[in-house]
Amino acid sequence: MKISLVVPTYNRINFLDSLISSLECANEEFELIIVDDASDTEVKRVVSRHKLGKYVAGEGKGAMYARQRGVEHADGDIIGFLEDDMTVDPNFLKPIINSFKRGENIVQSRLIEQDKRITDFPKSIYRWNFEHSTNFNAKNKKYISVCQESGLFVSAEILDSYPVLNSDLVGDYGSSIDFSLRVRSSGRDILFNPNSKIYHHKAEFGGTIEMNEKSRARSEEDIQCSNFYKEYYHNLTYIHSKYFKRYLLFSILYHIIKIMARAIKYREAQCVSVCVTGMIIGLNKGIR
Repeated sequence: MKISLVVPTYNRINFLDSLISSLECANEEFELIIVDDASDTEVKRVVSRHKLGKYVAGEGKGAMYARQRGVEHADGDIIGFLEDDMTVDPNFLKPIINSFKRGENIVQSRLIEQDKRITDFPKSIYRWNFEHSTNFNAKNKKYISVCQESGLFVSAEILDSYPVLNSDLVGDYGSSIDFSLRVRSSGRDILFNPNSKIYHHKAEFGGTIEMNEKSRARSEEDIQCSNFYKEYYHNLTYIHSKYFKRYLLFSILYHIIKIMARAIKYREAQCVSVCVTGMIIGLNKGIR
């Protein structure tokens, strides 16, 4: 049972170096694929310094595309996804392997946030409780409704049918929600295994081009009117219109009011046009 780990990276060479160093202490064998999402920094040089890691050049389209590119270069029976600002427990793969040996196909690790202002997974993700609005019934509490983009392990066979890349989405927001709903609608469950521990250090900049844009915004007004939020509302409306049609009207009205309130606050009408344009495009994709 071979494991491939896919790590998209963008302008975080110091964090990436720490991640690879921690992976070198792991007790199980695996293949490591580093996908450079068109960084300005010398990612290839960092990867070459270590014994681990296959360097793959990305196209600068964001983490979702980078993950898919990594999957295309992976040889493993199990594909795992990490972020470049993480480190791992030396035994993090053993619980994953044991879960797959017991017949699981999708397993989520425990993500331990090193920034104490952020809640560890899965506590925060349980707020996304889709059980009341869908017919997806998890067997019991060890199965979760929604996975994360990172710390996720999926059988290569499932990724052939349900790729991490959904070309109807733009940017990275909501990609894990979309993937979760696609696989769960097919009758598959997502196991949460808290014994597999991964540490998230939450770098301020980098990671993906989209998140870098958000982090560097000078004010909330700039963030609200940026291309990042056009993509955010596009993906949000796409997911709601695709999977939660009974709540679609409420969602659209709520977010339009929210957008208009911020536009009035900052006296910037462009906020409305940028965000509503994203919503309209996402709606058209979701209902077709």
